[in-house]
Amino acid sequence: MQALDAGHQVSAYARPASVGSLPPGVEVHEGGLDDVGAIAKAVAGADAVLSGLGARKNTADQAPMLSGAYERICQAMTDAGVKRLVAISGSATRLPDEPVAFGRRILRGVMKLLGRHMLRANEAAAAVILGTQLEWVLVRPPLIKDGGPTGSRAASLRATPSMHITVGDVAGFMLESALSDEWVREAPFVAAV
Repeated sequence: MQALDAGHQVSAYARPASVGSLPPGVEVHEGGLDDVGAIAKAVAGADAVLSGLGARKNTADQAPMLSGAYERICQAMTDAGVKRLVAISGSATRLPDEPVAFGRRILRGVMKLLGRHMLRANEAAAAVILGTQLEWVLVRPPLIKDGGPTGSRAASLRATPSMHITVGDVAGFMLESALSDEWVREAPFVAAV
């Protein structure tokens, strides 16, 4: 909604079951995560791709599903000359060679106990994205709660500013990241303040 309200032309790639939940004014492309042709059609002509893909359940099949989807999306973007990808991950996602502060070690420990397959899926997807030449931004929020934009959020490359954020504030940060070069090829933590 925020992109439409700001006057941007918006296309959405969605599963057929999700199409009815999209607001009026959105150009809809239906397809699955393995439909190379539909993905290519959806990204063609875009200035940026914002992705809310994530693991849907805590099962071993999520890592190959998510990383495979990002391989197809990134390839379609490269083929179409679309450079900016803003993708969501999670605050427990660790990048290669990234130091992990004490608080994040605890969070990662909890995730390994309760959601190890989801954590593995996020890190597999991040590896695909980081391995591209795209102008990627990997957004790492903590717990996402229902709610619109509050304007009360902050981003950091060192630690998550708090342990929650609204859906609207994540969406606003992702939209800003699609339009700005501030976080290109970075993985900021974003949370409520």
